[in-house]
Amino acid sequence: MSLNDLMAELQKEYIDSFPQKISDIQSYFEAKDLPNLINAFHKIKGSGKTYGVPEMSQLGEYFESLLKQSGASALPYIPKSLEILHKIHKARLEHKEHSLTTDLDFQKLPK
Repeated sequence: MSLNDLMAELQKEYIDSFPQKISDIQSYFEAKDLPNLINAFHKIKGSGKTYGVPEMSQLGEYFESLLKQSGASALPYIPKSLEILHKIHKARLEHKEHSLTTDLDFQKLPK
């Protein structure tokens, strides 16, 4: 197996893990569990670029920072993060990237 084949397989496994990540974030949101929400977005921030999905890192970085800075007042934005995660997942299943610079939902979030 070549290095490119290995990376493609690892990326596929990473993309296949998106539904569980989304489910975990949904559960933490419903429980208003800020520490686990911050940790979930921190993990996404760190893993996205590693697996060749930089938009995941960008989204993770944004929401980790927002939650750390704003605490519970940032919770109303978490459903939007879930919508964006679903869009990233759908695009990646179709072997496409999902640019957050053109995602209207992402652009409407507080800066």
